[in-house]
Amino acid sequence: MSGDPRECRLHALECWRQSEFARYPQSRETLEQFAKLWLRLAAAYEREHALLDTCGENQFPTPKELEQLTPAAKR
Repeated sequence: MSGDPRECRLHALECWRQSEFARYPQSRETLEQFAKLWLRLAAAYEREHALLDTCGENQFPTPKELEQLTPAAKR
């Protein structure tokens, strides 16, 4: 299963933002560690996508293709 590196980066950004307002140093450090983990996961997903592209197996639908698959009632 492949994930979305953009979504991971958004989670990392949110962790960084929350760390700025953390009351305790330990909380700040924990949030910063989570942010770094999200960034590492994003990089791993990008490597996975590149590998699948190289192998010709990355057949994820584009947003436009997904929209076309969505029933008209849900648009």
